[in-house]
Formats: sequence, structure tokens, C-alpha cells
Amino acid sequence: MPPGSTGRQAPAPGSRHQAATAAAAFTAAVGHYRAVRGEALALARAGRFEEVRRKIPTDVRQAYDGARQTLAQIDTQDKALRDRRGRLPLGGRRLVSAS
Repeated sequence: MPPGSTGRQAPAPGSRHQAATAAAAFTAAVGHYRAVRGEALALARAGRFEEVRRKIPTDVRQAYDGARQTLAQIDTQDKALRDRRGRLPLGGRRLVSAS
């Protein structure tokens, strides 16, 4: 066994474990975005617009980009799986609409 190895193999691409891990990462990223967005909305409701103007380009936009990047990774994995299998995964349902 190589040094630093746990003896476990990485989940196979397209495995249920990989899909569950990706879904959990997306759920966490969206939750973070919603929390940060909620903070900005609360500041706006309190009339603290200068703080909102500082928060949006830093915290809110970064949280949104994190959720978007996580979803893009899921889309990439989904496309790779379809290419390998020659069909749609998850019973024929698309994870993300085609663009």
C-alpha cells in the first residue's frame, strides 16, 4: 500500500456514492448561498444599504459562484457518464437542462 493511502479506492465515476457526495456538496453550497443572501436581505430591510453594497460583491457573489461551480461539476460528471454509457443516467432523467 502506498504511503498516505487509506487502502480505499476512490468511488467509481457514476457510482451512487459519487452522486450522493456531489448532491451533498451542492446542497451545502446552496445552503451557504441562501444564508449569506439572507444576511444581505436583512441588512437591506434594516436600511443598512452601504453594508449591503459591500456584502454583495464579496460574500453573496462568492457564495453564488460556489453553488454554480458545484452544479457545473455535477453537470460535467453527468455528461461524462452519459458519454461512457451511451444513455442518460438516473433512469433517463437529466440532472441539468442542456444549453
